Amino acid sequence: MRLQNLIIFAFCLQGCSRSLPPENAETSNLSQLAEPAGYKLRALTQVESAYLPGLEAHMAFLSEKLGRREPLDAWTMADSADYIAAQFSEAGYPPEWTGFELKGSPLQNLAVTIPGGVRGNEVVLVVVHYDSPAGPGQEPIGAAATAILLELAKDLRKAKLSRTIKLVALAVGEAPYLAQNERGSLYYLQQLLKDKGQSLLFSIHMDHLAAFSPGSVKEQPALAPAVLLEVSPGAADYADPLSLAFGVSPFDVKAQAFVSAEHQGTDGETFHQAGLPIIRVSGELKFMGLKLEEMAIFTSIMRTALGKIALEEAK
Repeated sequence: MRLQNLIIFAFCLQGCSRSLPPENAETSNLSQLAEPAGYKLRALTQVESAYLPGLEAHMAFLSEKLGRREPLDAWTMADSADYIAAQFSEAGYPPEWTGFELKGSPLQNLAVTIPGGVRGNEVVLVVVHYDSPAGPGQEPIGAAATAILLELAKDLRKAKLSRTIKLVALAVGEAPYLAQNERGSLYYLQQLLKDKGQSLLFSIHMDHLAAFSPGSVKEQPALAPAVLLEVSPGAADYADPLSLAFGVSPFDVKAQAFVSAEHQGTDGETFHQAGLPIIRVSGELKFMGLKLEEMAIFTSIMRTALGKIALEEAK
């Protein structure tokens, strides 16, 4: 599946659910949402299964122990940032901090850099946000994409890449904070764009990974979680490895052009307004919660695609 006339490479992955019960009785567990009739996930490969312990641990801490991660809850956001930084450090990276304030509440964006080789000045961004929407039952949103990002950090540590990859966890990416000057993406970009020695190729935004709607393709109604790839002009060539990787996955995948007017107040739009190409990968919270096993497959797909995009040397 080749995508034409597209620019931004952003992933909006809508949170995830897991089997452990939430600490707060008032919260709802997204895993209780019904699976569509006839849907059965295939067995995981050995590579995919290896992601499960880390994904489960990240979700247990972010989604269940911390629970709601609302930007004005300074202590919970600080605990989230400290956890992400500790995981980056454990994987062997020095965390890069970018601090800012939202209505007097101190917040932190975090990032790590996986340096490339001969084309190391060419930079690919993989972006998530680790806060959750306000209200009960929203804890997995933001946590799932962050969990996947942390597993990618561990897996890419020893990769021999030609291009540089930056993994970025932003502090504010959810409503009601829709103005650009309220969002972590703006403050991160302001800092990033000061480095004139790098060429930013595109950004991948994994924003909302909580759950996918069952398959929307008419030939396979309600058989698999649906994934939507939205690609803006200029990023079509970069999107090919991703679309090919998803094409052989158990997910029901559709692709279309990124329409800026449909994504006002999102991180992807912030990067788009800054002139960066993006691809947005999204799922819709409708019928079923994303399981850890599906997260593991998703992580493996992302790892494969990033290796091809960053021109990884064969082992």
